[in-house]
Amino acid sequence: MPYFDAHVTARSLTVSTLPTQLSGALFFDAAAADQSREFRKLVPKNFWAHAESLKHIVSADDSRFPATKPALITLDLSEDELMSRLRAPAAEWWPLMNSLRAHGIVLRLLLPPGSRAMVGVRKLAQGFPQTKIMIDPFIHGHGGGWQGHVRLAESGNVWLTTLGMLPLSKLWTDTAAIAEAMYFLTGEVGAGKLLLATGYSLDETARAKDSSANPEKWLTEIETLDEDQRTLILSTNAAEVFGFSVPESE
Repeated sequence: MPYFDAHVTARSLTVSTLPTQLSGALFFDAAAADQSREFRKLVPKNFWAHAESLKHIVSADDSRFPATKPALITLDLSEDELMSRLRAPAAEWWPLMNSLRAHGIVLRLLLPPGSRAMVGVRKLAQGFPQTKIMIDPFIHGHGGGWQGHVRLAESGNVWLTTLGMLPLSKLWTDTAAIAEAMYFLTGEVGAGKLLLATGYSLDETARAKDSSANPEKWLTEIETLDEDQRTLILSTNAAEVFGFSVPESE
């Protein structure tokens, strides 16, 4: 089954070494824009895109706004600054949120563990319903207050990722806990709000293709998910968020 990885660390690697079912990826780190450009030339039928980071709440007209046409921008603020910004009036967010909407760019928020950011994020999502927001609820491990972060996807423009859950991250090692978390997520917001994101490097992706760390195999072994839910997580949801067509299985 084709799958899209919404978080891959870019490294120079030939496409032939990657799993044939990898239908695209969102690349992170300093080489991300170059890597996605290279892969688009090599495998144009798949969707290859990149992410950038931004340390300021500014519009696309500002010189600090990424000029590489990313599919996603991570707002890279300290925890204290993020909390201060989330308490600010919506008008302070308008230059960034309106630019993201106009250019079809997803905003990724790095939330601290626990519930302290929830009210502000929910207010932000409701204030800018046409701007897509991405959250990684599982990156703080099983005890990181992920349940509240999952519930943020009750807002129609908020999506979640599996980042932190995959085997090579070593943050979620209990298969029962993973199954329970997936059961909770699908019950609260539905499988249509979750994107596969491994956090692997390209080299790790290549090495994992025939092991238990393979994303498709990992997801298949989660007993609280059915086939339709796995399809949503593997590719369909990403296609909706980033606006591409899912290739058919060969």
